[in-house]
Amino acid sequence: MTAYVHIGTMKTGTTSIQKFLYTNKAILEKYNCCYPISIKNHFRWAHHSFIGLLLQSIKSNKQNLQYNQYSFSLQKELSCNQYDKVIITSENIQYLFIDEKHIVEFKKIIKKYGFKKNYIIIYLRDPLELYTSLCSQSVKDAWDNRLINIPIDNSKALTICHHQNTLQKWMKVFGKENIIVRLFDKNEFYQGDLLKDFIHSIGLEWDDKFQILEKENETLDLIGFELQQRLNCYLLGGYEYANKNGLTVFTDKHFQNSKDLRLKFQPPKEIIQSYIDYFEESNEWVRKEFFPHKERLFPKKDLSDYKENYELKEMKPEYWDRIAEFIADIVKTKNQIIANKEQMIQNQKNKIQILEKTKDNLYKYSKYGTAKTRIQNQLSYKLGQAMIVNSKSILGYIRIPFVLSYIKDKHKQEQKIYQEKIKKDPSLALPPLESYPDYQEALKLKNHLSYKLGQALIKANKTWYGGGYIKLLFEVRKLKKLI
Repeated sequence: MTAYVHIGTMKTGTTSIQKFLYTNKAILEKYNCCYPISIKNHFRWAHHSFIGLLLQSIKSNKQNLQYNQYSFSLQKELSCNQYDKVIITSENIQYLFIDEKHIVEFKKIIKKYGFKKNYIIIYLRDPLELYTSLCSQSVKDAWDNRLINIPIDNSKALTICHHQNTLQKWMKVFGKENIIVRLFDKNEFYQGDLLKDFIHSIGLEWDDKFQILEKENETLDLIGFELQQRLNCYLLGGYEYANKNGLTVFTDKHFQNSKDLRLKFQPPKEIIQSYIDYFEESNEWVRKEFFPHKERLFPKKDLSDYKENYELKEMKPEYWDRIAEFIADIVKTKNQIIANKEQMIQNQKNKIQILEKTKDNLYKYSKYGTAKTRIQNQLSYKLGQAMIVNSKSILGYIRIPFVLSYIKDKHKQEQKIYQEKIKKDPSLALPPLESYPDYQEALKLKNHLSYKLGQALIKANKTWYGGGYIKLLFEVRKLKKLI
């Protein structure tokens, strides 16, 4: 089993890759390739939480309960199948594992999961583009500043953009032969596509059934920059709108990757030049080490016609329209969330009502029996049933008058006792038949021969002086034909 650990860097399409892998997990498994969901973030697609807890465990040198739960779940998931390849991905690995001794411990832990071979995949982006994208990300994530400063004063940019420093550490621990270095450039991607490039990098063939999703986490335009910065002042940054108050998900949706060049974010020229100068040596080292066939690692940047554009200086009517759409989307989404919550509450109430009704029905069954039982205890049904049972033999015919008389007297006595009970305690009165859950089913008993015969007999007893018994004989013949 081989592990492919995708460590970043940030702003190299990592979110798109992670969402792609999660969405196409079932197809990947057909090729014995696993994208573990046991260590996936709850609301995203990457393995950030697992990596963060792993590093925390390494630094503290203590057992972390939550990390242990993740670890156990991963071991269980991997043991269910004999996978050839396993992909672990988080751009936080490159950003957080800056100490070589932590990388060493990381390698030891990865090996414990049973991997015979470990490859590190890293995408490198031109520090100039990376820096611009990081400025956008800083606003989205509500960091303290927009990173508009020179590299030496920017620890985050130094960590992410210094490719030589990153590769030297990981090469030393894992070996150069186990480091897969790719350039984040459409002209460098396999078949000109990032996702195809990643699949190719881990030794798989592209499957036309793979589901391709829209790009994720693009750079904001100037409207997005200005708007989100102000929202951050009210603690409205971040992505998890459903759980926090972050509105970044809406800013991302309405103000990213604008085709209007007037809205394209362009940092100050002197800052851009400082990044070119600062990382020139680092880029050249990477070129010699991994891409000796190339003249330059990244295309040379010509700043002669460069135009700064990092502040929104003019508001046009169409910009206000976009902001109005942004607000309308927030309100609509909020109302939908409220409606969904109300529906969930109503569904819960309905479930409770059903449970209470079921409980009430069970109580009625236990205390009062069923509607079917009550109809079977009616005099009509008992008399008819006795007539049918005793009509099957000559001896039975002889016994019928005595049996019927006994049933009638006993029923009368039971009714007398019942009336006395409810007179003393009205709560003991039987509920109406219509309130029983099996009422409709019980009504069918009234069409049975037993019930009809009993009714005919009771009627005959009331009219014996007018030939009621003679009429009973004709009624019995008619009932036998009908039923």
